[in-house]
Amino acid sequence: MNYDTDTYTTDDPNAPQIHPPFILGSYPESPFLYGVPVTGPAPYIFSAENLPEGLTIASDTGIITGTTPAEGSYPLKVIVSNNSGSTKATLTLVSGATLALTP
Repeated sequence: MNYDTDTYTTDDPNAPQIHPPFILGSYPESPFLYGVPVTGPAPYIFSAENLPEGLTIASDTGIITGTTPAEGSYPLKVIVSNNSGSTKATLTLVSGATLALTP
């Protein structure tokens, strides 16, 4: 499998930075909880594109919650902004038994 772990940042050192892991593992139909690891001056605003049905991201905390989707690989684009800029990264959620679970 090929996992896309592209990250995009600005040149401003105060802009948020998203940190690994970029590949997340979970069993299908199980509860899902993941906090996007970010550094830089707060407050942050989080958003995501391509979240599978059943998952949501909290715009103020960056915590993704819900129920893990059916077996498969799901690229999720996460965007984080603060007063100095924004950053985006592609995280891959792997649902199934082929990847060790994210602690």
